[in-house]
Amino acid sequence: GGGGAAEGVEAAERSEEARSEEEHAREVASGRARFGLGGERGGGGSGDGGEEDGGRYSGGFRTHDAGVGNAGPEEASLRGGHLVHATEAPLLSAEQCASLVEEAAAAMAAGSSSSFTYTRNERLGEVHVHDLPQAREWLRAELRRSLFPLLAERFGADAAAGGGGFRAEELAVYDALVIRYDAAKGGTRQPMHRDAALLSVNIALSSPDEYEGGGTLFQTVGGGPVRLGRGHAMVHASGVRHAGAPITAGERWVLVVFALAEGVPQHARRCAERGAEARRAGRLAEARAAFDAAVV
Repeated sequence: GGGGAAEGVEAAERSEEARSEEEHAREVASGRARFGLGGERGGGGSGDGGEEDGGRYSGGFRTHDAGVGNAGPEEASLRGGHLVHATEAPLLSAEQCASLVEEAAAAMAAGSSSSFTYTRNERLGEVHVHDLPQAREWLRAELRRSLFPLLAERFGADAAAGGGGFRAEELAVYDALVIRYDAAKGGTRQPMHRDAALLSVNIALSSPDEYEGGGTLFQTVGGGPVRLGRGHAMVHASGVRHAGAPITAGERWVLVVFALAEGVPQHARRCAERGAEARRAGRLAEARAAFDAAVV
């Protein structure tokens, strides 16, 4: 009867939840294998006055409000998940930015790339940081020194009193990329989208005087694109819809880091992705079950 059907639905939902947790655990383990929690002290700091306390960022922020409810299904897992924070001081020095660009440019010239859909369609240059030996080691150190503590301070357990939320040591890298926008090559923009992680870090590797236009445009934040000075960082929930605003001249280089938290398996995103894959393959009953589980 109806009780049996309800039990079947509940069992399917538990199965989808278990699959999400397994996928999440694999991604966290993969990120840890590539980047760990960062290296020990050393391996780079900004040297530009934005950092103190062993490399942690201690400067101010420009904060933008995307509106409560606009940060995707994981907003409730974050403290102030609807906010976008841009640093007022650089995390990276000009020399560090130049070094990252130089290594990424050499890798791109040698044919290295990634397969992210947005960048491929928009003819942008892109390379995974784990394919850049020097950049990977630098990032391993910087994760612990500044980036993970910054995310925990803005969105995790350190963002407010009362406990709960993630801590810096619970974070892992989902992916990290160096992206090149190049007006001469027609790679000028990214469309409006959400990132597939929990939190996104965007660090400008180019000075604003090296290109025209650009910046990050948030769908529900007024005032036009958010533009960063070289070495400055912007952090936000990956579920906030945003786009790479078009550049009209020059080159714009960006380092992006996508982070996961151990205790936030992103069940809704993973179910939706499995449902979309099953639907494309014609497995409609499986797709329906995954989509239903995504909205529970």
